[in-house]
This record gives sequence, structure tokens and C-alpha cells, in this order.
Amino acid sequence: MLSEEEVISFYRTQPSNLNTATLENVLQRYNDAKQNYEQCPNVSGINFIKDHNNLNGFDMAFLDGCDFTGRGELEQVWGAKVIALNGTESIRAMDIHQRLMDSRFYKLCAYDPTLGDGYAIYEHRRFNAH
Repeated sequence: MLSEEEVISFYRTQPSNLNTATLENVLQRYNDAKQNYEQCPNVSGINFIKDHNNLNGFDMAFLDGCDFTGRGELEQVWGAKVIALNGTESIRAMDIHQRLMDSRFYKLCAYDPTLGDGYAIYEHRRFNAH
């Protein structure tokens, strides 16, 4: 979960769709998400799927979620053959997008920052079918 300071810093320094709301409204949404997160801090849909299906990894993973809680998702699906990321221009996924762009293990296959909050699809270089 991002800290309140990280949310404020992002809001003030990164142009994004988050800026269409007031900082006060963004912080209210953040506090609501934080309260929900604190009520169930150990709940992970990704780990639930892995555990209940005896999986070590994924062929494809789609990352999408709350604006303020997306950071840990990437580690949980790292190694997937394909990662689809929604919200590449959002506070939740902008750093995930950059980490995948900088990774020597993944290559960008598709990217559109203008559709909604943006999306990108990455393919693991080990499984590159092209």
C-alpha cells in the first residue's frame, strides 16, 4: 500500500488522470482504500489462485486493481509468459510499467497510454514466440 506522502508527491509531480480530482478528494479515496486494506491486509487474490490450483506461476497475468495498492502484484506474477497491465498512466501502475520497461526479462508488445488510464502488454523474453 502506498503511503499518504507518496500519493501527495505523485499528485503534485506526475500529470495523470488523478489530477482531474482535487487533492482532498484523492486523499479521501486513499483513506477509504487504506481502511479496506487494513481490514484484510493478508488477502491476495493472486496467492489465493496459486494456492488453490497448485500453481508456481502463470502463463498470463492481468494486473488491475485499486489505485493505491498495486505494487506487490508484480512480484507475485513475475516470470509469467505474458503480463497485461491496466492503468499504465495511473499512480497504481506507473512504476510497475517502468519496472517492466526497464527489465531485461520482458519486452513491450503493445502499449496505448491514451485508452483510459493506458494499458501495456509485455512478453517474457524466454517465451518469445516471434
